[in-house]
Amino acid sequence: MTSPDPGQGAGAAAAQPAGAAAQSGGATAAAPGTPATQQQAGQQPVTQGAPDGQSTRTSRFASTPARMRIARALATGAALLTGILATGTFDTSGVNATPNVLAAQWQAAEATGVEIAGADLEAARLVAAEGDAPDSREALTEHLAEAAAAQSGSGSGDPTEARDIVRVTVLSGQAAEQAVTDQEAAATTLDEASTLARQVAERSDALARDHASTLAAGSRSGLAATVGVLTTAALIGVLVFMALRTRRILNVPLLAATLITGWLTFSSMNPAALPLNLQDRVDEGSRTATALQEVLQAGQAGYAVALGSDLDLGSELSSATQAVDELDNSSLSESWRTVASGLEGITEAEGQQARLDVVQGQRSDLDGVISELRERFDQQESVSGAVGTSAAVGSGLALVLGVVAAGLAWFGITRRLQDYR
Repeated sequence: MTSPDPGQGAGAAAAQPAGAAAQSGGATAAAPGTPATQQQAGQQPVTQGAPDGQSTRTSRFASTPARMRIARALATGAALLTGILATGTFDTSGVNATPNVLAAQWQAAEATGVEIAGADLEAARLVAAEGDAPDSREALTEHLAEAAAAQSGSGSGDPTEARDIVRVTVLSGQAAEQAVTDQEAAATTLDEASTLARQVAERSDALARDHASTLAAGSRSGLAATVGVLTTAALIGVLVFMALRTRRILNVPLLAATLITGWLTFSSMNPAALPLNLQDRVDEGSRTATALQEVLQAGQAGYAVALGSDLDLGSELSSATQAVDELDNSSLSESWRTVASGLEGITEAEGQQARLDVVQGQRSDLDGVISELRERFDQQESVSGAVGTSAAVGSGLALVLGVVAAGLAWFGITRRLQDYR
């Protein structure tokens, strides 16, 4: 056998300590906190991150408060919006006047038709008297001035109507001047003025009906009903969401807010829902104005037909009779029927003077009916004030309920949000 070389043994022995030293040096050079170092220190490795299931659950539950805050804002805004719209100051055509202003505009629109009809009657009397009727001339000027003032306060926003009233004033003055020398020409001018006056009255009547409808509706409007249905549905959805998220079946404040919003919506669709029903009071005022205007126009038609106009006197008298009967005042209806029966004799009289004598023969009784209707009409100022006040109360109540509902919705969800935390 060949014996090992002493040099190789010595080299192997030297190599082993060198390798150990190299390993020791490498371990020493490793950065503190590394897994190798932790293992040497007898520590377990640190696990990075959480299990996927736990992370998903944490993310899902962390989003619930944010969703509840969104639901709170939605519910609060929906309840408040319903209350604002239920005031009746907004509809699909834009912004309405407040109830007290609307009541004044309604009164002014009614007065425009009445005053222009009164001016038309006095102009006819002035022409029939061949311009020699100081009382009628003074009354004509007064009626025209009041008609212009009423039209400016009616909220029509139509410059055509104001110009037509000015035109009626001019034509009435011309007819009065022509009557002194040429009654036939005066009658023609009177017909032109009367046609224009009736057009003004028709427009003012339509405006008065619009105002009366809006005023009588109080807090009710189509826009409030439509939005109310949507907001109530949204609040019900929030109620369901809160029940599912918080595992509590009922949120009492939010439920109360939903009920208030639902009632406001119902009141916007059902006139009987509001305790302040203004329909009867508004209708009474409108009927009085209509009756007075119809009687004035029928009286004017009597003079116009006597002067040769082709107006349908029978139709004019019939319209006035129907309007007076709607006031449900038997004494007044009987007085007017007596006047109407007398005016019907105009068509049977022969000659202009004979026809004028028939009209003049009914003047005293006609003025009595007009005076009584005028007294009833003048009382409308207090009626319109009361109507405006009542409507304002209804609108204010709707707004207060909307604010209360919004506060309840905010409180109810906020409380659940605090419990959730």
